[in-house]
Amino acid sequence: MSYTTTKLIFLYGSLLIVAVLFTVQINWHTQPLLPSTVVVTDLAPASTSTSETKSTFISAQAPALVSESASSLKTDNLIPLQIGSVIMQASVASTSSSLELGLSDTLYLPNGIAKLFIFGTIEKWEFWMKDMNYPIDIIWLDEQKKVVYIKHGVEPNTYPNSFVPSVPAKYVIETAAGFALENQIDVDTQAVF
Repeated sequence: MSYTTTKLIFLYGSLLIVAVLFTVQINWHTQPLLPSTVVVTDLAPASTSTSETKSTFISAQAPALVSESASSLKTDNLIPLQIGSVIMQASVASTSSSLELGLSDTLYLPNGIAKLFIFGTIEKWEFWMKDMNYPIDIIWLDEQKKVVYIKHGVEPNTYPNSFVPSVPAKYVIETAAGFALENQIDVDTQAVF
């Protein structure tokens, strides 16, 4: 057998393995693969001076196809969260990478789930909707876990606008759009987590 024939057999075998794995992946998830994008955002506190801006935003494209399991919020890091009289589960973002990623790797937010951002300092944390796939409510809380500011029904098409609370916050909760109004969540509503 010649060297070229051996290379072709190896290449054919490799392609066959990839095709089998791809088929197994589709059957495993029982859903077709869905397109998605991922945005990585450097969430920096908004500057208190209009002449000084320190927010940096970085965008990255995800692979063209992602599995169904990647289209919803990861549920391996959930904690109980109560805000007002509503008890739900929250996916926690507290590391630099998870604070940057937020909900941007999701196609939807499952019912009864929120994203909880825990920051190390109290600042006017700025959020935007670049590459988001669905509208959300953004709820800022102070160090006592009381609501200090809410932005209702923020749509994905609001990018490049960013949203900044009127007062500093230590925590931010992102929920499905309409959650705050439907559950009478307002300034001074207490959260427990």
